[in-house]
Amino acid sequence: MKPEIIEALALELTKATINERSKHESAFDITDAELWVHVYLESLEQIKKGYEEQSTEQSLNDWKKL
Repeated sequence: MKPEIIEALALELTKATINERSKHESAFDITDAELWVHVYLESLEQIKKGYEEQSTEQSLNDWKKL
């Protein structure tokens, strides 16, 4: 997967995560830049991990079909 796609997915996950957290936490400042960077980096790792797991599972599924 292209790095630009991974980054775009991480950004969307970041927005969704911050949106959800802001609904449940009253003392949550969505304008905190450090928070956005922190959540983005976590999201980036989650996307990469999910892609790797999906790729591995797909490879295993292909192997079973052979």
